[in-house]
Amino acid sequence: MNVLQDNQPPSGEWEQSMKIAQVFAGLLISCMLAACGGGSSGSSSGSLTLSPASASVAAGSTQLYTVTNGNGDAITWQVNGITGGNASVGTISGSGLYTAPAVPPISQPLSITATQDSMSASAAATVTYSSQSLSGQFVFTFSEMHGSSITNTVGMITADGSGNISGTEDVRSPTNYYPSQPLTGNYTLSANGQGTLTINGGSAGTLILTLSLVAGAAEGILTDAASGNVGGGKLNPQTGQVNAGTDLNGSYTLSLGASALAPNDNGIGIVTLSSPSISGTNFDVNNGGAYTLYNTVLGSYTVVSGNRGTLSLTLGTTTHYVFYAESSGQLEIMCIDSSCTNTGELDAQSSQAVSSGNYVFLVIGSGTGQTPDALMAIGSVTPTSSTTGSMNLSMFENYNGSYLSLTNGTTYTLSATGRGMTMLPTPNGSRNFVFNVQSAGNLNLLETSSGFGNTSGFAIATQGMTTIPAGQYVFNTLNQIPSSQSTGTTQAILQVSSSGQVTGQELVNTGGSIVTVPVSGSIVVQSVAGTFVMTLNLGGGQMASYLLAVVVPGDMGVLRTDNNAVDAGDMIIQYETQ
Repeated sequence: MNVLQDNQPPSGEWEQSMKIAQVFAGLLISCMLAACGGGSSGSSSGSLTLSPASASVAAGSTQLYTVTNGNGDAITWQVNGITGGNASVGTISGSGLYTAPAVPPISQPLSITATQDSMSASAAATVTYSSQSLSGQFVFTFSEMHGSSITNTVGMITADGSGNISGTEDVRSPTNYYPSQPLTGNYTLSANGQGTLTINGGSAGTLILTLSLVAGAAEGILTDAASGNVGGGKLNPQTGQVNAGTDLNGSYTLSLGASALAPNDNGIGIVTLSSPSISGTNFDVNNGGAYTLYNTVLGSYTVVSGNRGTLSLTLGTTTHYVFYAESSGQLEIMCIDSSCTNTGELDAQSSQAVSSGNYVFLVIGSGTGQTPDALMAIGSVTPTSSTTGSMNLSMFENYNGSYLSLTNGTTYTLSATGRGMTMLPTPNGSRNFVFNVQSAGNLNLLETSSGFGNTSGFAIATQGMTTIPAGQYVFNTLNQIPSSQSTGTTQAILQVSSSGQVTGQELVNTGGSIVTVPVSGSIVVQSVAGTFVMTLNLGGGQMASYLLAVVVPGDMGVLRTDNNAVDAGDMIIQYETQ
């Protein structure tokens, strides 16, 4: 066993659970697809020989494996011990023709086995990404900063698996709103899951974005592919249909915020949808450090066409939104009024109780005078009744480039609706938060302390894992540079070895200026269970240090610990390497 990986890595697909990744940048890469096939020859057991012994196979393409020195009897072919394979690991024919799945499996390389009577031979297959890895219907969001102005986009696309897209989008620019714009475009993907996505929205303009697929599935992280602007977003599979208002009913958690790239008011609340009405109580808003509790939430919604609709919310004043549904339980929403830059989510609430366990907390915001601030915590949460509980947390904070940590205990209170309150004893002083329970082990957070503006985030129950599997990861952070008062994004594709060595390449966008940086470094386990420090050499004598907190295997919260920048985000696995 090594310091990063258990002997038996978990099976199944990793699911992206870190919401903060949805607004971060991506890595600009070449768009040349890797050719399939190739490798060494000859792997045998008994007298059988299987060739090639190893091969790299592009998703959706084929590789022929051949057996020599056999006796002429029938051969049984298996992929990862499954006769004939399956849709997840790929299939193999009776003649040894292996067809790779559209999405690279989470655990690689795969084992190809040929058995004839009592003899067998094995070979390896590593599946890489291709244009077929992006196929089906998706909802995307993107926020882009032009100087001090924000343009938000939300929409749906259909990817054909061959590099083409079509769909619909809504765009809210600083001066115009473009509703339900038809879009066309194209995409490319390289072998490492990175590529370019071009969205042509007619009068709404064209977006040229970098795309990185993550989490063993067709989920993407988007960022600008051209210099001059700073932006980020997400691309998630559409898993359900919403065709009428009655498809959206019940209790939902509502989280609203301006783009993390440009502060405005943030808010969280719990609302009830009963077509066509929205109602709720206790909606909490932090507007630049000024906290307001609204005791009544009113509104309405309608589904205009499949998976697209509009809604209005009244919190003192009325604001108007468009939404696109990934399913009936998750809606991406965007303000369409000229007076706001809010985007957010409506998520079906499946629990009102705080579950017991270890959690990772991550919040980003600003202190007095828009001082950049990021806070991460890891520790136990223990309910003592249906309305109270305790927390024992190790707190880590980067406030304006100054990194501090401490361990302390605190308590929380909880209402029957799933709205709670707590005081977090951070290294920068005690700070008050309100939270909403979205599901068991998943909380939305909003700071209510005076002077701390737009500070929001989440807490997610961990699976008790304290290791980092070796593999390939997408690394994302939102960057705030105290020395220059600039905002930016970083995304990297990183390879992590079983000994903790790290190599890769970063795309850094600072104030619209984009540079590509090769990086190397290491990951070292820390004394607090489930935490690690990753140190990266950026070249030219520059170093960066990050605290990693494991949420689930292959999914970590990230907080920068040196004094050069206030970075926070996550690091999500693409696939394991054994």
